[in-house]
Amino acid sequence: MSGMRLRGISRWITHTLLLSILPVVLFGTIIYELGTHMVQEEIHRFAEKNLAQIMYQTETRMRNIEQLANQFSLQPSTLEIVNTGMTPSLGTTFAANHLIASLAVMKTSVDYIDSVYLFHIPQQLVFTSKLLTKLGEKRLFSDESWLDNLDQMATEKKQRQWVAPREITDNGEQRPVLTYLSVLPYFADRPKAALIVNMKADFLDSIIGSLPMEKSGTLLVYNEQHTLISATGGINSSSRLALGVQAELDNETTLEGTRTLQTRGLFVSMMRSSYTGWTYVVTVPASVPRQSVDLFRRLLVFISIALVVLAILSAYFSHNQFQKRVRRVAERLFPPGQTKPGDTPPIDGSLENMEHHILQLVQENMDNRIRAQSRLPLLQTHYMYAAIYGNAVDLSKISGQDTSIGLFPHARYVVIVVEMDLGSGNARFSGEDPLFSFAVTNIADELASRNRESLAIGTLLTNWHAVIILNMAETVSVEQEAVAFAEQLRTVVKHYLKMTITIGVGTIVEAIADVAGSYRAALQILQGKWGQAGDAVLTLQSTSIMEEKLIQYPSTIEQQLLAALRARDLIQARLQLDAFRQALDQGNCPPATIKTCCMQLLVAVVRLGQSYHDDLSQVFGGNPYETFFQLKTLSDVVRWMDETLFPAMHSFLESVKRSKTAYLIERTLELIEERYATDLSLQLAADELGISPSHLSQLFKEETGESFIERVTNKRIERAQQLLTQTDLPLALVAEAIGYTSVQQLFRVFKKKFDITPGEYRERQAGTPERTQQTP
Repeated sequence: MSGMRLRGISRWITHTLLLSILPVVLFGTIIYELGTHMVQEEIHRFAEKNLAQIMYQTETRMRNIEQLANQFSLQPSTLEIVNTGMTPSLGTTFAANHLIASLAVMKTSVDYIDSVYLFHIPQQLVFTSKLLTKLGEKRLFSDESWLDNLDQMATEKKQRQWVAPREITDNGEQRPVLTYLSVLPYFADRPKAALIVNMKADFLDSIIGSLPMEKSGTLLVYNEQHTLISATGGINSSSRLALGVQAELDNETTLEGTRTLQTRGLFVSMMRSSYTGWTYVVTVPASVPRQSVDLFRRLLVFISIALVVLAILSAYFSHNQFQKRVRRVAERLFPPGQTKPGDTPPIDGSLENMEHHILQLVQENMDNRIRAQSRLPLLQTHYMYAAIYGNAVDLSKISGQDTSIGLFPHARYVVIVVEMDLGSGNARFSGEDPLFSFAVTNIADELASRNRESLAIGTLLTNWHAVIILNMAETVSVEQEAVAFAEQLRTVVKHYLKMTITIGVGTIVEAIADVAGSYRAALQILQGKWGQAGDAVLTLQSTSIMEEKLIQYPSTIEQQLLAALRARDLIQARLQLDAFRQALDQGNCPPATIKTCCMQLLVAVVRLGQSYHDDLSQVFGGNPYETFFQLKTLSDVVRWMDETLFPAMHSFLESVKRSKTAYLIERTLELIEERYATDLSLQLAADELGISPSHLSQLFKEETGESFIERVTNKRIERAQQLLTQTDLPLALVAEAIGYTSVQQLFRVFKKKFDITPGEYRERQAGTPERTQQTP
């Protein structure tokens, strides 16, 4: 019976081992597939983050070049050269030497600029940072491949364009560059010159090379035509990898966001820039990130094979002799009365038993501390978010459980909020991108690490800002130290990230529960001064000073000036222009602010003219904005508006009025001829013409010398005279034929006009023309 029971147990073990293969294989397959999917998702997340960072750094430098080119193009010396025609010869002017020096300064101002040219189209001259030469002089200047792009821009009327990739030849050697072309002057119908800025191609390589890629990973950049611009690892446009990625790009006609796909043994992630149209691509061999998954697959196969072998061995050796031998080996290893591994020792009060429990408690405590440390960053982040939003009271109890979880050891708190400035070449990454805020908080952490003894900080990211909580030691200069830290942060961000920021410094508080008030104060400072402040550190004191110095734009005077022009009162418009100038003079504005206000007034006047006609080129005799940019002082602007702009607008509005009035009067007379026999009234005519009855009445009286009613009445009487003398129609039909509702009305009008009745008029005219019996 004992042998049969052992054999039954052996069979049960064998069947259990065989059946366990199925769940192991099934569970392993599910884990393998999930692991593969997680690998691809991780590759996508990694690529999206790094592609966005590379694209942002690249486009930031490109925008810096565009801003630098715009500033250079608006310099007086540049405008003087650009507006020079065929004469005088630029090679003999002082301005040419000054322009060459300016090009040299522009080239050396940015380390990734390769070369800068200004091409003067009428005289076919090329200015470089070293010399002035005639186009076609190959010995002195051989880079002319951008001419085709310039001709295409002139045909398509494009103002600016990036050309990449491009190669220039210098002393018989070719090197790759990225070229920015800008047609000058701005707002001109016909280009007079072109500014060519060549960027070193390795600037893109340096940005791409800073990306933390795997050894086998590659990053490539393609232009709008899917031509390779740059790549890591020495890959060129003819390599198999570049050609394969180009084929995938040709299939992606509408690429939005980031897309990751697996093809030809690669994970390929692509992101297209809405600013340049370039496509940034990360490729990772599929074998690299899937090594751990493949290792799990091999482990799964090994476990399955081991289970099968064990099941076979269990079935093969399931007899009494084998079981006895196994039992004999076990008894030799663990004699009776000895504790086996994994057994809990008996509670007998021995020192060994006490030591075992003490060590077990220590191990459990260490495990709990490790788990708490792993959750510490999350607890700290939640704690700071709760603090700035006013919910820090309950979470402060959590921080008191363990001194290692505490964030802020000092007694004073100040919140500073960092916001990227709009304009000035800054890019907001498709809104307020977290990458910018993340970079700012990293810089803040680095700055704070230099003074750990008296300063502790906590950093947070919101949808719009980077928030930094400063925890400072109690000194008399806490506010000065906070402002100094903010100024240092602003300077470092401007130097390394090449962008400007505005920082709002909140109030000083003494408890973590009051940090929300400091945060709200910093936000109010930024929200109140976002349009005026830039590249600055703002406090409550500084913003109050700014409000005292804030100059209000004279919008009321602008409205009165536009109303005078609309009424074609040139004298009143000039008086309002003088008042506008006095308002700017009294405000003690800086020159840039004054010119901005004058530019806003010019835009308002041009928009007034465009409300009557879209094309005003014939009205002003050219582009008024181009003329405005050439003026140097407020007096020049006021004189130009008074002597040129306003008279031209006045003449234009007068012609508009005359043509519109002539049309209205002509159409009114036609309506009277067509509808005098109906119930025609001034209201009906005004509705037909789309103007008010009072306006129509005034215009008609001024142009014809008689009122609308008088004209209709005269027309009706004229027709009544014809019917009375040429027909025998009864008076009731005559009255109806000319639009009167009764004979009495006809009698009243005739009596007033001729001092006789219609019948008497007919009798007096009886002997003149021959009357006929007809209907009206």
